[in-house]
Amino acid sequence: MSRGYNDRLLAGVYLAADAAAFAACVFLCARAALLRLEDAATMMQTLNVLMAAVAFLFVSRCAAAKLFGGGFFAGFALELAFLFAAAVVPMRLAMSHSGAVPFYRLPYLASRFPADLLMFVRDAVLPAAAFLAVFLIAVRLASRLRAPRMFVRAFMAAIVALFAALNFSGAFPAAGGKEFSKKPGVVRMLPPRETKGGDAALRPPQINDVQPCPTLNCVWLAYEKKLLKLDNNLKSSGYYDLAGVSPDRLAADPLRPVIYALDAKGEKAVVSGENGSGQAGVFPVKTDWGGEARAILPYGNAFYVLYDGQPGVAEFDAESGLRTGAVRFLEPRSIAFRTGGWALAVHAPSDSLYALAGPADASGKAALVRIEPERFRIVSMGVLPDAGPALALNPAKPVAYMTSFNRDNIYEIDLASLKAVRVLPGPAGARALALDTRRNILFAAGYYSGRFMATDLKTGRVLRSGAAGARASALKLDRAGKYLYVVSSRGAFRVDIDSYLGSSDKRLNAGVK
Repeated sequence: MSRGYNDRLLAGVYLAADAAAFAACVFLCARAALLRLEDAATMMQTLNVLMAAVAFLFVSRCAAAKLFGGGFFAGFALELAFLFAAAVVPMRLAMSHSGAVPFYRLPYLASRFPADLLMFVRDAVLPAAAFLAVFLIAVRLASRLRAPRMFVRAFMAAIVALFAALNFSGAFPAAGGKEFSKKPGVVRMLPPRETKGGDAALRPPQINDVQPCPTLNCVWLAYEKKLLKLDNNLKSSGYYDLAGVSPDRLAADPLRPVIYALDAKGEKAVVSGENGSGQAGVFPVKTDWGGEARAILPYGNAFYVLYDGQPGVAEFDAESGLRTGAVRFLEPRSIAFRTGGWALAVHAPSDSLYALAGPADASGKAALVRIEPERFRIVSMGVLPDAGPALALNPAKPVAYMTSFNRDNIYEIDLASLKAVRVLPGPAGARALALDTRRNILFAAGYYSGRFMATDLKTGRVLRSGAAGARASALKLDRAGKYLYVVSSRGAFRVDIDSYLGSSDKRLNAGVK
């Protein structure tokens, strides 16, 4: 091969690697600054990231000067200024509270971006290959331009921006789970069949949550902008418009035939009769201190709402919808890493509410807060060994279970001491848990992996493990404990637990850690 060809090949490899590494440096600097703002990273950790990025810029600039010529110090100073802006601008935006854009969610988005990117590459091979091919063509063309590094870096930024827009809109294909409806005991509720194109499944916002009826043999789905009711034979009983509110989270009152729906913006709650009629009203739940409402929980003569931003819980009268109290936990911050409050559950035997929020300290661990409903005050708070988005309480024992954002762990928590006493295997990033006390089995579904697991709580062994589809947002047991309802990007499913557990689905013998 000619020397000219080798030089062009070397230049192309350098341009591609430089653009990818520069994008990674910009992202890591922005993420380090955001985590430092939230006390989820130490100053030394933040400085280490920044110094590593500066060292990369120096080495890359030296290589560019050797390959393409040109000045050194002016370009290096410009790149340092860009890196400084990448660290400061997102942090300043996250601290702002004006405008309709929820910039306070930037730390959470920054923490989940790598997992989103890996999920996209893994589950959308053809689009990812198309992005890569277009990028390599751009690298090839850039070698003929006057400023090749700037062109390739700008092109890389455009690809990342496009990916972020697609991720924000939920326009990604589903991960795995294509065969889930064919498993024994599994019935697809919605959509009635797999959509055309195989992996081009429903977008996550179309089916947000599922809620079995507390007294009747039926199930509710938060479907698009309405509530969809299915009878025991999974036949539609009609759509119900909730006064223009798009339902996102559903909850059932265990004492009354009432369904609660939290809107997608986290600003309103709708209370509707279980039969779809007799709508009680639309109540505003937005506060002047919290961010978006993340969870709604009816209990006694009130319903409770958990907020992100500044983590806290507000109490509302079940009849009038008026706010009767509020408690805030963790130290006040300008924003909230991982959006503060994550899960809210009730433990009836101890007459207590438990809220999961995070982080509680510089290591990013979560806090479990016990609230006394009668006086509506915080009784105790414990710091857990990890941070996770899902919480399930045992109604018969002082025991709870929490998932992990980044580890394949589920933590068993003693509610008396608010400490983790056992670590069980589970899918990383699970946002949905369901505890079957009759069979002593814990069900979990990984949000990014789509991994659906059933774990025997006595032995700690994983009884069944399969794929239900990524973005699993809900696991709910019916009142009789016969069916488990699953919602993922593949749709909504009803699982006959006995049939599924007795099937020949993949067995894993993962012991307790």
